[in-house]
Amino acid sequence: MFKLNSEITFGLVGKLWQLDYGKLLFDNTDSFVGFHEPSFAKLILNYRIDKISREKIRLSTETRVFCTDKKAVYCFFPYWCLIRPASGLIRRRILSAIKKTSEAHQKDRILTNSSHPRQNNTD
Repeated sequence: MFKLNSEITFGLVGKLWQLDYGKLLFDNTDSFVGFHEPSFAKLILNYRIDKISREKIRLSTETRVFCTDKKAVYCFFPYWCLIRPASGLIRRRILSAIKKTSEAHQKDRILTNSSHPRQNNTD
């Protein structure tokens, strides 16, 4: 079995539909998780790497949003409808650039290794 599961997650709380995003800062994860004041959106952005085989990995990204009440849902929904297409495009471009860079590094590594052939001692 191949193992290499790694991820990083970022969190944000705010009123994202406002010009200043109404962003709140937290000292720790517990404060973020425990936050439930009305009229806010809690956003989680996650990047995850899964090893598929010896040669392949999958990099994925996911965004989750929790609105703390109905008012926040009503405010967030138009914002998300506006920003979602651009957000998806940016995310696909980032993942594509990472893939291209990774494949180029892999190709360079293969070329470097093949330029130093192993010697066979066959006496």
